[in-house]
Amino acid sequence: MRRADLTINKLVLIIIAILILAALLIFIFKVDILEWLRGLPDYAYEGDKEVDYTSLSPDKLALLGCDEKIAEIGKHDVKIWGDVRELFMLPGNRKISLYVLYENTEKMDFLISVAEKNIGVGKIKDELLTIDKDVIENYDSHDVNKYVSLEDLRLLEGSRLFGRLLCKTKEEVGEIPIRKVILDKEVDVLLDDGEGRCIVKLDFGSYGLKDEKLEYFEDGAWRNVDNEIPDEVQIGLREKRDELVDSLNGLKINYGNKDSEVKLDSEKGLYFYFSGAERYLLTKDRALVRVIKYTYEGDYIDLASDLEQDLMKAFQDALLEQSLDLDYSGGTYRLYGTASPLYTPVSCYSIDQFYNLYKSPFTLSKTWQKYEQPEHKYLYVDDSYWEHMKQRSKIKQDLIEACQNEK
Repeated sequence: MRRADLTINKLVLIIIAILILAALLIFIFKVDILEWLRGLPDYAYEGDKEVDYTSLSPDKLALLGCDEKIAEIGKHDVKIWGDVRELFMLPGNRKISLYVLYENTEKMDFLISVAEKNIGVGKIKDELLTIDKDVIENYDSHDVNKYVSLEDLRLLEGSRLFGRLLCKTKEEVGEIPIRKVILDKEVDVLLDDGEGRCIVKLDFGSYGLKDEKLEYFEDGAWRNVDNEIPDEVQIGLREKRDELVDSLNGLKINYGNKDSEVKLDSEKGLYFYFSGAERYLLTKDRALVRVIKYTYEGDYIDLASDLEQDLMKAFQDALLEQSLDLDYSGGTYRLYGTASPLYTPVSCYSIDQFYNLYKSPFTLSKTWQKYEQPEHKYLYVDDSYWEHMKQRSKIKQDLIEACQNEK
């Protein structure tokens, strides 16, 4: 009996010694073990407590610094080669053609790659995901553009590893540019710069949209330029004027086996030079439309009936070709459009010799009203300035569409 008791005591002492040794080993190597566990993509540790981040509520994740879940690493290895896991974009658990590969199993660093094609894209180091600079800057010519969208790459850039989740803070999410079409070209648009401003950086400057007002960045600050751009009404009027000007400048008469430019003189009518200083003039004489010869000295010479008829038809054909007609009222000759939108059942538009724009109600006898400055200043600015202002108007409309549709 005594021998049995001694055997039991020895066994107890051995168990106690083993437990003490195990406790010492855990105490000595505790930090290294926990550091290794933190690197695993399945779980993370909060203090000494194991946490599965994928099961936490959004509020709890936000407290830990994960305001928005960008992506999730697959839970199990896929059989491509080695330790490789799939990557899914969130929300929606949308699988993309990127994989996470173990690069250093001791430090738990990872490579991001289009694994089947062996195309390196980025890495996760010290829990931070970075996309290679060359991939972003040369996306259009890079092989990766066949497999992954630039928008997904920008979303992943700068995200942090929380277990199997890749997350960003609210500030980081706000700094993600998206691809939108501005001025008929796909460019990066920043939805919020932290001050409620949607921004696009173009080759010729940076523009922002704040409270639906267009701003331009110059001299280190944002300047409101919304009141400097034309509205839709001004653009519509300018387009009508430019169409009339183009039609007048394209007015040619075919006479004497050659084409001659036709000019407008607001005091005399339409004319063209036939030979040297010899001019033929389409004008009105006592309410009759006539063609007469107008000399360099300023003399009017009547033409033979058949010659006048030939020239009259040539003038009419020229006007018809450009959808124009000649009006004389109030002592001024004007050219007005005879097709929509310059001529409608409601109103019609005309220009004089100096390209001033007029509008008249649709009546047999025209009562022209001139569009005056400064109310209609954009009608009469030079073409280069007008194109610049029209471009800004287009930038504003494109930014409204790009930014508001994402909110």
